[in-house]
Amino acid sequence: MIRMSWTYADENLNWAFLSFKLEKGDSVYTCEIATNADGADCLIEQTGDSDTQWESDEIVYIKENGSDLCESSCDLTITIQYNGQVLSGTNSVTVA
Repeated sequence: MIRMSWTYADENLNWAFLSFKLEKGDSVYTCEIATNADGADCLIEQTGDSDTQWESDEIVYIKENGSDLCESSCDLTITIQYNGQVLSGTNSVTVA
């Protein structure tokens, strides 16, 4: 569904302190890494070597996990927080 990577990162980020949320209209969906995905609306699949960190050179994919987030084309707002701080970057995407 969505491919994400860093343009620039000072360091790897620990998944224990990260939160991913997708919003479509009034609906909010929580995303979790595949190893902690019980009950999550969407999965974060990693391509890096560490299961505990989002590595600065890693690409992650956000995919549906039983929830139909977009029946066809839709606009999603993405909020990523690390230690309670919203990370800067593109925060909306059109999924076709």
